[in-house]
Amino acid sequence: MIAVSSGRDQVVQILLENGANVNAQNESGQTPLLYAASKNRLDIAKVLLNHGADVNLVNHIKQSPL
Repeated sequence: MIAVSSGRDQVVQILLENGANVNAQNESGQTPLLYAASKNRLDIAKVLLNHGADVNLVNHIKQSPL
């Protein structure tokens, strides 16, 4: 999430290539894709989607990236 929030798409790419869970959820149920979408980080959202991010996962208050 930190790499997503800081806009470091290359770091996100490297983490994913080395086994980071693209659908990991924090204590609030936020996923990297949901966070990227909420912060308008479309470049990072594309990277996450290309690595299989699930657009149907929701957080604890039922928000989705869509």
